[in-house]
Amino acid sequence: MSVLIVIWLSSLLVMGAILGFAHYIVRRRATATENLPQTMSELLRRETLALAELVRRGFALFRPHAKHAAISAIVVFRRSQDKFIERVFGHIEIERGKTASFFLKHIAEHKEVTRGNIERGEAV
Repeated sequence: MSVLIVIWLSSLLVMGAILGFAHYIVRRRATATENLPQTMSELLRRETLALAELVRRGFALFRPHAKHAAISAIVVFRRSQDKFIERVFGHIEIERGKTASFFLKHIAEHKEVTRGNIERGEAV
């Protein structure tokens, strides 16, 4: 218990020294009191505005890093989700060529229609 009391007393002494030094500096400089807030509400308003400006600057600096981290997290999440689905439900077999052949068939039909329209002289 005595160590705790010594720590409290030493911190009280240090705080008193800091406040005394600050009081001495303010008394010595008459211009230093011109910029001091007169009321507690003015002090809170100034400090809140200063804190808001610091937070805004921090967000502006952090934005590119946050975008990169978010994109990386999304990629990792999607990969892990695919792996999870494969482990739970097994690998889903898809017949190869069906999707590509559907689009190729659609393109071929479109070409035939446009060729027929061009040969007949109709506008495409």
